[in-house]
Amino acid sequence: MPEEIDSYTVTVNGQRLILCRSDQNVLMAMERSGGTAIPVGCRRGGCGACRVRVLSGKYFVGKMSARYVTKGEIAEGLALACCLRPLSDLALDLAPSSKCAFQPRSM
Repeated sequence: MPEEIDSYTVTVNGQRLILCRSDQNVLMAMERSGGTAIPVGCRRGGCGACRVRVLSGKYFVGKMSARYVTKGEIAEGLALACCLRPLSDLALDLAPSSKCAFQPRSM
């Protein structure tokens, strides 16, 4: 019997944004739902365009460029949405970086 995949609500800047499955990253879920709240860049953790601050909730983050999110910032809840997977409902705020590799675009 296949393992059930959980889905969680993700809010950005206080607005309900999407349902995100635990097996996908927040940016991918937003794009698939037609959302535009988070800027889109390389989608691989290397540009910093989708930088967010997790205000509440449990999550897992994959490998991200230390240039855009330092270890200290990770400890403070900063992450790249393309590397962020929910383990519970999440509340996020955008946290743009002045070091972003290129001008992000919204979908």
